[in-house]
Amino acid sequence: MANKGYLKSGALALVLVLALVMMLGFVVSMSISTVEARNLPEWVLDTDLVYNSLYYRPVDGGVMIVYATSSATNVVPAQIDGQDVVAIGANAFSNASYSSSVKARLEIQGQVSYIGENAFSGLNASCNLILAGDTAGFDANWNSQNAPYITNAIFADTVNGNGQTYKYLVSFENENLFNRENAASNVMFSCSFKNGYYQVGLSFTQDDPNTGYRHLSDIPTGEGTLYVIYRQNQGGGSQSCVAEGTLVTLADGSQVAVESLTGSEELLVWDMFNGTYASAPILFIDKDEEATYEIIELTFSDNTVVKVISEHAFFDVDAQEYVFLREDAAKYVGHTFNKGDVNVELVNVNVYEEVTTTYSPVTSGALCYYVNGMLSMPGNTEAFVNIFTVENMKVNAEAMAADIAAYGLYTYEEFCAEVVEVPVEVFEAFNGQYLKVSMAKGLTTKDEIKSLFDRYNSFLVEEPVEVSVFEQVVNAIKSAIDSVLKFFGLRK
Repeated sequence: MANKGYLKSGALALVLVLALVMMLGFVVSMSISTVEARNLPEWVLDTDLVYNSLYYRPVDGGVMIVYATSSATNVVPAQIDGQDVVAIGANAFSNASYSSSVKARLEIQGQVSYIGENAFSGLNASCNLILAGDTAGFDANWNSQNAPYITNAIFADTVNGNGQTYKYLVSFENENLFNRENAASNVMFSCSFKNGYYQVGLSFTQDDPNTGYRHLSDIPTGEGTLYVIYRQNQGGGSQSCVAEGTLVTLADGSQVAVESLTGSEELLVWDMFNGTYASAPILFIDKDEEATYEIIELTFSDNTVVKVISEHAFFDVDAQEYVFLREDAAKYVGHTFNKGDVNVELVNVNVYEEVTTTYSPVTSGALCYYVNGMLSMPGNTEAFVNIFTVENMKVNAEAMAADIAAYGLYTYEEFCAEVVEVPVEVFEAFNGQYLKVSMAKGLTTKDEIKSLFDRYNSFLVEEPVEVSVFEQVVNAIKSAIDSVLKFFGLRK
């Protein structure tokens, strides 16, 4: 009996020791942020910190960005962890990638006093640089690729909110636009814009009702203030959708009006990975209430008409990718688009205002669906489409494997730790593993993905119950004690 008593006493002591060790480990793991150590250049130190894939270190007056990975955000905020961003080191963006269409920009939103040699050498030569300050004190070869750049840009006084750390761009002086001749004529100017609005262009007139200049290369030289033109999302929703009355194809091939969908249906989709028709459940249906909207009416060669609000993507057979048709959709007249088993040509675009209700279904996994027979993708999905090379409406497996080998894939745990925490079901429904490739190719940024999922969470996720750090520690200790008691047979 005495031996049994000693055994129990020893076991209980061991329980307490193990619980204490687990508690300390838990607290330490919550307090220490580790620095990525893979594929980093030699000038990145073990002591450097990381924020949104931007490596930085303390310097006089604030912090300096020393390196940006290929998936780094295309906005360098004015502050990181409460410290002013005051410098960007030599070769800092030598591995970054912001060369794709509407994402071809890099914003430096703080008053940096120094930018080192070849700091942006990894960027596409036509990538627009937007600086909140001037270039005094910069290395003579800071902009070695002679990219177009804007100085003394005016940003909003406060951060954009909704979990985002950047400020939206308000205006800049035309005389502070340099190297405009190097701006790509096919790359639409873009910048960080404010929540609840979408950006349509630049104008010398504040609150211009027109679209203004869409490309830096179109802006004439001279003096004057250029304002960013924003349009408010009607009804508070995404405003990237199709109008009431649009027909959506169900999995059995029948069509129903989009407003009659309940969300429980299976829709016909195109599986781009296998190059075949498939079906997919509806994740959610985004909706904007009845209001006056700008309608982009698309007419195709077989007299199919689709009414789009803001933007909607259609599969361009000629380009073998989804293209987002917006106000400037007329530039795609003559292009061939997929309509199920046939292809049709876009023949006319008409833009006008109309009172309607708008809808945007999103399907699980595929994301796409058919509207009035046309293969389409909802708006605000640039991050999820055209990630891999497509041939004959099927992803090229060899090219996809090469991209994955070059850029890697997100695990669910890595995505939650580095980008935004979402339920595993949401990660899988949006093919979250491929977003690492998407960011590496410059199709999106972490801030943009976070903003998108923050919006989608209102449809997909119940409000979580907040648990304090103390409660988490107590729960961890209870779990550890219970496990050890069970191990020694002291608890069933």
